[in-house]
Amino acid sequence: GSLTASQAITVTVTNANEAPTLTVTATGPVAENDPGVTVANFVAFDPDAGANLTYTITGADASLFMVDGSTVRLRDGMSLDFEAGATRNLT
Repeated sequence: GSLTASQAITVTVTNANEAPTLTVTATGPVAENDPGVTVANFVAFDPDAGANLTYTITGADASLFMVDGSTVRLRDGMSLDFEAGATRNLT
């Protein structure tokens, strides 16, 4: 006859901290002198359960902009002037 033995094994799976993703879903030209206008929409996702995402805007013109929900917009009272620069770069 055949002899067999068995043993229960418990495998513990640990959580890895996966990087979140952020995708800009819409941008477009912005009219000058339009205070508070939305300049971009985005979708962010963190695969880690219960993770809270926070956002920071950096760059030379960062002080003009803010994150509002899932949009980037000009801060209240701020507007852009074409003659002062036709583009703004944010990170």
